[in-house]
Amino acid sequence: MKPDVYAMGQSAGRRVVLRFKSEKISTEGCLNLISEVERRSGMLRRIDLKIKDDRVKCYVKHRLLDLFRLRVFLYMF
Repeated sequence: MKPDVYAMGQSAGRRVVLRFKSEKISTEGCLNLISEVERRSGMLRRIDLKIKDDRVKCYVKHRLLDLFRLRVFLYMF
């Protein structure tokens, strides 16, 4: 079985590569790993800082950053 290899860019000056070669791996484990890489790299936080939030504050229940994370990780499955 050939392993699937995904390059994730760099974090703290080190190259991050994910390799999956087992038939018995949990997709939730992958999500946890990718979520941690995202948090450490701050990719979605940097996007969040660039977008102006024009929503009425008294109606807002969730930060844009949380909504971004939801959308990004939702489409991974």
